[in-house]
Amino acid sequence: MHCPAHKIEFDLNDIPYDKFLFGAKEYLGVRKKQYEKTTILYSSDPPTLGLKAAIRGLFYDFHSLMNNEIIFLHMPKYIQDKNLELSKGEYKELDSLAKLMLEPNKNFEKLQKTWEEIPKFRIMSGALN
Repeated sequence: MHCPAHKIEFDLNDIPYDKFLFGAKEYLGVRKKQYEKTTILYSSDPPTLGLKAAIRGLFYDFHSLMNNEIIFLHMPKYIQDKNLELSKGEYKELDSLAKLMLEPNKNFEKLQKTWEEIPKFRIMSGALN
């Protein structure tokens, strides 16, 4: 047991997919209206909720996987500049990224290619940036 005082029965350095709601799953769940806006929140003051929180989670996980850890206040600049008013095509791009991120081990090469070929996913904006 990794954290006996908190009764967490898995290793926090290797969290099972069924024990935590990762960014890709929450993003796709918000897009499909499977989660209430207040169900998905991102640590900020005031809390970031819903789609904006899910997008932050998606990119936080994506950047971490690409060995480019970002802080929780960062978001792709193009999304921040548009205040989440994205086109259908832009949401389809995020949907594709999220679908790859559902199985990052299986899709790692495709995710690396996405990282290399879509620079707007790498250019971040936010506090201290």
